[in-house]
Amino acid sequence: MARMLKKLKQKHAPQTDAASAPPTGKGYLILGIVLFTLTLTIAGWEMFDAVSRAMYILLTISLGLTYTNRYHGHRLSETQRMLVTRGSFATIGLAAALFLMELYQRYIA
Repeated sequence: MARMLKKLKQKHAPQTDAASAPPTGKGYLILGIVLFTLTLTIAGWEMFDAVSRAMYILLTISLGLTYTNRYHGHRLSETQRMLVTRGSFATIGLAAALFLMELYQRYIA
């Protein structure tokens, strides 16, 4: 009787959605890279020009937004998650554009 009751409870228990569950990893790699870029930005602030500073700041923001989306995105609403994702793509795109501009200024122009 107890076995049948247990099976019946399992059938009628609410199913958890595996897709909305947060990832099992802790994100130490992304946090380490964020801290590394932040340290590099602070340490090289005097040596960097304005373009390099902006590039490293945008890269740090992009990595932070990527971490937020990956490990805390399940806590955000759909609109917030969309804004975080778009912000991450926009900042990494701007950082890449600044990197290409820096390469052009340094080696071609």
